[in-house]
Amino acid sequence: MEKIKIIIVDDHSIVRHGICQALDSEVDFKIVADIGCGREAKGLALLHCPDFVIMDISMPDFNCLEATKQILENNSNIKGLHFPCTLKNCQRQED
Repeated sequence: MEKIKIIIVDDHSIVRHGICQALDSEVDFKIVADIGCGREAKGLALLHCPDFVIMDISMPDFNCLEATKQILENNSNIKGLHFPCTLKNCQRQED
């Protein structure tokens, strides 16, 4: 069976390293790239054709929503995107 190809995008190298280590130990997953820059995620997705992109929701250079939009424009074969975020970032703001 073919391994699930994953790209990790997070501006914190320790987070990227931790995710890569955790997933590398799984036989079904293959980390094809990891990068600390949201702008470069689109190019990596074109190059590696991943099944999943695990991306930080908040990055200083490029937000994940714009990066995701660009990735999906040219990579409709990607089966899923995952945006890790803290509970604080996910909570709905009350008016």
